[in-house]
Amino acid sequence: MKKTVIALAFVLIPYSGAMAQQSEASSLSSCRAISDSLLRLTCYDNLEDGTPAAPEVSEDSDVEEKPNTEVAGSAPWTLVERADPISGADTSFAYTDASNQLNGSDSPESLVLTCDGDGSFWLTMWTSGYIGSGRRDRISVEYRWGENEPIEENWRASTSGKTAYLPKGYNDFLSGLREGGKLAFRWEDYRGSVTASVWEDIQLDENAEFVLSGCD
Repeated sequence: MKKTVIALAFVLIPYSGAMAQQSEASSLSSCRAISDSLLRLTCYDNLEDGTPAAPEVSEDSDVEEKPNTEVAGSAPWTLVERADPISGADTSFAYTDASNQLNGSDSPESLVLTCDGDGSFWLTMWTSGYIGSGRRDRISVEYRWGENEPIEENWRASTSGKTAYLPKGYNDFLSGLREGGKLAFRWEDYRGSVTASVWEDIQLDENAEFVLSGCD
């Protein structure tokens, strides 16, 4: 199985005078409509730094959107089987896509579990945008499982700039994953822009459990 990602291109149109005020009022209204306090705060933060709130696309728009992945019930996990070409070690991975990306092309898109080929796994958050790279770089993240208290952590940045790795020994996220439920997740990229996404109901299935076992 292969994962297909459709990139959504946004065209920024300059506004002036009344048009800008109307746009800002509409964005504020969109922020107020968000019931989740953590995600509502992210929406307001983005308005302050000039980052557009969740974009709206009219029914007549020719812009190709990423398909809405929100589904009734729990978010499914897709398993992609693969092996290291040299050692033959199993490096399969399973991913589940966000139900709703709230703002920006750099927002988290997929939660990914990957077998490391040595009987364990990596947990990462992936985007088709760019959040920053470098071995010494850290990605500031904040997340909340269900109604639990929000947790702030610094995850590792990948060299590609598209992935944040959960560091070994950080167990709060894994505990929430095993319990399952709604996940609200946001991160700050290398420019200081904050974007967020929601998974309405994450539940481990046999594909996710297979990777969590180290693909054994």
